[in-house]
Amino acid sequence: MELRALRYFVEVVKQKSFTAAAEHVFVTQPTISKMVKALEDEVGSPLLLREGRQMVLTDAGQIVYQRGVEVLAAHARLEAELNDLGTFGRGTLTIGIPPMGGSLFTPAIAAFRKCYPKVELKLFERGSKAIEAALIDGELKLGGVL
Repeated sequence: MELRALRYFVEVVKQKSFTAAAEHVFVTQPTISKMVKALEDEVGSPLLLREGRQMVLTDAGQIVYQRGVEVLAAHARLEAELNDLGTFGRGTLTIGIPPMGGSLFTPAIAAFRKCYPKVELKLFERGSKAIEAALIDGELKLGGVL
C-alpha cells in the first residue's frame, strides 16, 4: 500500500470531494481518482459509495481511513524525528570541560540546553591533556580548556 494512495484517500474523505482533494494536494482530479481506485483494487473492496455528489464510507473505507490517518501521522512523526537528528534537534553531545573551569562554561551549557532541549549532554570533566586526547580519539565532540 502506497503512502501517496493513503494520503489521497484520506484527503478525499476530509474534503468530501475528489476535486477539492486534488486541489488541496496539488494534483489533478483524475490522479486522485486513479489512486483511490488502485487502493480499492488492492483492498479488494469499495472504500466509498458515490451517490451523486455525496460520498459515504463503506466498512472497509472506514477502516482504511482510520488506519490511514494513523499511518500518515506516524510517518510525519518519523520524518520530524529524522529531521531533528539532521538539524541537531535531538541526540547526544559529549563535551569535555576542565574541573576548575566549570563555572566559566555553565552559561554556555545553559544556553545550549535552552536551544536544544532534546539533546542529551554528557560532560567529561578532566584535565586539559585528557580532554585533548579524548577529542583526538573521537570520544568527545567538543572540548574546552583553560
